Amino acid sequence: MLQEEKRNCAWRSPAAFSLPGGRLVHVMPKGMRDGEVMMHVSVVNGPRSLVDTDLRLQNNGVMLIGVDDDVHAPGILLIMLKAEE
Repeated sequence: MLQEEKRNCAWRSPAAFSLPGGRLVHVMPKGMRDGEVMMHVSVVNGPRSLVDTDLRLQNNGVMLIGVDDDVHAPGILLIMLKAEE
């Protein structure tokens, strides 16, 4: 694990997390429905969007996102998102 960061994010307020290699994860929690946290997640590397999607995770659920966009460094960056109301 390279880093771990936990943060409370207010509903409809975007939060940005810095990742190794100059990448950023943008998370915007949208609300709760049927025990699921709805959010928008994007992963960017400079001007390039690597991931741009809406997610629904069960409360306390986890999702892994794999990113492999660096041709100069082998390997995959795994991003773990956990939703907690």
